[in-house]
Amino acid sequence: MEPSLQHPLQHPSTAAEHPMASALRRSAAMVYDLFFIVAIWILTTIVVVSLLNQGEPVNGLPFQAMLILEVFAFYAYFWGVKGQTLGMQVWKIRTENETGDTLNLAQSGLRFLLATILLAPAGLGFFWMIFDRDRLTLYDRLSRTRVVYLGSKPFEKEKPLASKEPSADKEPSANKEPSADKEPSASKKPSADKEPSASKKP
Repeated sequence: MEPSLQHPLQHPSTAAEHPMASALRRSAAMVYDLFFIVAIWILTTIVVVSLLNQGEPVNGLPFQAMLILEVFAFYAYFWGVKGQTLGMQVWKIRTENETGDTLNLAQSGLRFLLATILLAPAGLGFFWMIFDRDRLTLYDRLSRTRVVYLGSKPFEKEKPLASKEPSADKEPSANKEPSADKEPSASKKPSADKEPSASKKP
C-alpha cells in the first residue's frame, strides 16, 4: 500500500534528466557528512572548553543548542549554495526544491526541522521512501523538496519512473493490411498450355 500524501512530481525540465536518488546513495552521503559534522563539533568543544570555560567540561542546553545550530548552518549553506553537501558531492546527488532550484533559507530551515523530528523515531521518516511511489522521504514530501541523482550510471531503482512505463511514442499496431508489394492471389485460371478437353462425341 503506497502512502497517500500528495506531492508534485519532478519538474518537467529535470524529471527526465535526474532521477530520484536511491536510499543507498543518500545513506552513504549522510555517513560522509557525519564525519565532517563530528569534526566540527570536536573543534567547537575544544575552543569552548579551552578558551571560554577555563578547561572545565562544558554541557547544558545552551551548548547543545549551539551544536545543533552548527549542523543547521552546515546543511543550509551547502543546500543553498550548490544543493550538495560534501558527502552528496561524492555520491553525485543534489537537494533541490520542486522546481529544480537550490533551497533558500526558509526551505532549508523547514527541511532541517522536519528531518530532525522525523528521523528521531528510528529513522522512520527516511524509510518512508521505500514505500513512496515517487521515492521521496516523508520530510521530502512535507517540505516539498527532493534529492536527485546527477550521475550517468543510476541503479535500477534510480531509473526514471517514466522509463518503466510503456512508451507513448509507440502507437498500438494497426490491423495488418495486405502488403502493397504482394497482390492478393487471383483465382486460379486454367493453364493456357492445357486446353479444356472437347466434349466427347458419341
